[in-house]
Amino acid sequence: MKKTLLSALLLGGMYAASAQCTPDPSITSGISPDTLTGMAVSYVGQAYEEVFTFVVPTDTMGLTIDYIKLNNVTGLPSNYDYDCTPSNCEFPAGSSQCARVFSTSNPTTPQIGSYQLTIEAMAYVILLGQSVANPQGATTYDGYYLVIADAATAGVEQVGKGDMKSLIAYPNPTNGNTTVEFAMGYNTEVTFTVTNLLGEVVNRQVIAAPKGLNRINFDASNMSNGVYLYTITDGKNSISKKLIVNK
Repeated sequence: MKKTLLSALLLGGMYAASAQCTPDPSITSGISPDTLTGMAVSYVGQAYEEVFTFVVPTDTMGLTIDYIKLNNVTGLPSNYDYDCTPSNCEFPAGSSQCARVFSTSNPTTPQIGSYQLTIEAMAYVILLGQSVANPQGATTYDGYYLVIADAATAGVEQVGKGDMKSLIAYPNPTNGNTTVEFAMGYNTEVTFTVTNLLGEVVNRQVIAAPKGLNRINFDASNMSNGVYLYTITDGKNSISKKLIVNK
């Protein structure tokens, strides 16, 4: 999904500076992680924290930015929250900031699923020497998903035994960018393939897959609505699951 620079910054603003986080100094522009990379998966029985780094420019679309303010974030489960520093969630232009989304208590089995986040933020710009809300209004975006998965069933706890375990595709159903996470018990190279129900290949990637958690991103925005199969194989082991595209 294409976004203007201002839209991207407004999204980042909601994840901005936190009292308990440090911006990644290697990020010099934009937001990390972005919506293509996605948020890390949260696992049942384990504390969760995702730190976002973003950099706010000093101007955009011909307007001088004063600061970006987070107005609201909805869609988080009841035992998840976010925080900002300063506490008013105002992030000045020209600064590198961070924020965290975190669990206030460990997620439980009934919470397994995908939670779409809705973010509302406002850019404040300088007009006639005063700081005012962007005349274009607030930006609302729903491109991030928080996924809660069962660590034991998914294979995180058993991955040390040398297995290959498929974890989860999210969002699923999807209408665009999709992430697949899987766990490896050994270092190898895997082929990731998406096929339709006729067996026709619509996406194929070959990637290095070190031991531990791995993540694959692909764009389903050009795929027709329907049910697909995604497969991870290293030539010896193979796992397939269903993916639903619904635009």
